Amino acid sequence: MARGSWFALVTMIVITPLVSNAETTQVGDFALVDHRGTFHQLSRYADQKAVVLFVQGNGCPISRHAVPTLKSLREQFDGQGVHFLMLNANAQDDRHSIRKEADEFEIDFPILMDEAQLVAESLGVVRTCEVFVIEPESQELVYRGAVDDRLDYEVQKNEPDHTYLRDALTALLAGEALEQNVTEVRGCLVSFPRRTADQKRQISYTQEIVPILQQRCVSCHRDNDIAPWSMNSHKMVQGWGEMMRETVLTQRMPPGQIDREIGDWADVHEITLDEQTTLIHWIDAGAPRDGDTDPLTEVAGRDGSSMWRMGEPDLIVEVPPQEVPATGVVDYRYVTIPFGVTEEKWVRAYEFYVDNPAVVHHITTSTVMLGEGDDVDPNSDSRTGFAGYAPGKPIAVYADDVGYKIVPKMALRASLHYTPNGKSVTDRSKIGLYFHDDTPSYEIRRWAPLNSKFVIPPGTHDHPVRAEREVKTDSYLFNMQPHMHVRGKYVSYKAVFPDGREQKLLNVPKYDFNWQMIYTPKERMFLPAGTKIVCEGGFDNSAMNTQNPDPEAEVRWGPQSWDEMFIGHMQIAAIREESDE
Repeated sequence: MARGSWFALVTMIVITPLVSNAETTQVGDFALVDHRGTFHQLSRYADQKAVVLFVQGNGCPISRHAVPTLKSLREQFDGQGVHFLMLNANAQDDRHSIRKEADEFEIDFPILMDEAQLVAESLGVVRTCEVFVIEPESQELVYRGAVDDRLDYEVQKNEPDHTYLRDALTALLAGEALEQNVTEVRGCLVSFPRRTADQKRQISYTQEIVPILQQRCVSCHRDNDIAPWSMNSHKMVQGWGEMMRETVLTQRMPPGQIDREIGDWADVHEITLDEQTTLIHWIDAGAPRDGDTDPLTEVAGRDGSSMWRMGEPDLIVEVPPQEVPATGVVDYRYVTIPFGVTEEKWVRAYEFYVDNPAVVHHITTSTVMLGEGDDVDPNSDSRTGFAGYAPGKPIAVYADDVGYKIVPKMALRASLHYTPNGKSVTDRSKIGLYFHDDTPSYEIRRWAPLNSKFVIPPGTHDHPVRAEREVKTDSYLFNMQPHMHVRGKYVSYKAVFPDGREQKLLNVPKYDFNWQMIYTPKERMFLPAGTKIVCEGGFDNSAMNTQNPDPEAEVRWGPQSWDEMFIGHMQIAAIREESDE
């Protein structure tokens, strides 16, 4: 299979019962996070010969009794390209109870959390203990049924008479036809309460779907903005419905989704489980419309008349015009722009106006001191980490008692990343700054653990990386912005306090270089002096990473996207002693 072919994913998961060996069923791609917070996507296992998906359920005795057999089969087929996963789609089970069940019954398989039940619905799951054997490269279902016939309701044999799963895997690996590719399953029935309820009613486009789209999608999917198409009518949404379904099931959209179990966040691009279910059930019903008017036709596009969402800035920093070609790879560009202030100023908010969002991948900025003329003073201490833009994140507002200080002779150092889109354009982006009237109590600064010493071997699926740094002064933590490049796979933050206590701060199971997100907790967090911030992540340098430019390369630290970085950016503010107030 050629690299990159997974980019064209199946737009819908459809299951119909297999009735003969001549017929095959394509299940399509899907993605879920497991009970330990790790991301899994079917298409990322395309280098395997088979994925075995066992439907697990807490409290189901047959499910529990099947675990030793599954472990034995995993051992038997070890090294032969067979990957074992479990799926929990029980409405009554949650992550805590699943972890408890896994610990008690020594279940060491990843248990995918299908909390919205959408993957199970698409697969046609009926009972726990169902097994789906999927050929991940073709995404074809080659066997569906029981592990074997040893277990039944309230009775079990010492040995099975039929070893269905083992026989199916043996035949698949040998390239032989399966004698039996559908078998009857003994297990506990899985309830689908939301599906049952939604099948008895018509989901309202105007009252239910439009609010979801306005909250989660329209800020990018509007005229002249970063998304490739606009949600400007029911007709458009209906026409794109199956693609929307796919991107939700694979967690490609909305971007920036994180582990919901960790943290309480002020602004995260996500879609709730209820919203996912409502949207997908509406699409599956044909995306019907109700009401006499279409609210999406009233969505305003992005144009110059609404350049500044926060009102006219106190200071506008203009990026020099940048010519972006129609095609090719554009190296990072760096420009230095003097602020031009004549006295100390405290920034309370900033807003990016990106002139050509279709080609601006991201903009990151730091501050530097100028020497004579407009040259950067080589002896100055850069304050670093001033402001950043990524698609969907043009604005940042600090709390009333927090600000970023800029002073005379200080300049903005901008790193510009452009991605051509087929048309030559000139980009004239701007940054608007809004100032405090008075000096705030806390000065915010960028601070980060980083690791620049890693070496990623060619073809590695999961190369671990770690960075840590100690907070020297009592401080407050305001936000986190992990940074890796196209081989970045996942990343997490934790705080190790001076007393040895540990606290998870952030888990991004599916890191995506295309979305340089800033994650802001609802409440600032106190970090006493001596706290260590530990960032742990992984790189995927294999051909299964569709963004990987060269799986055969040995990769080290570097500024370009085909190089790599591992930085745990944070914005923190030191707490000054009372005598300094």
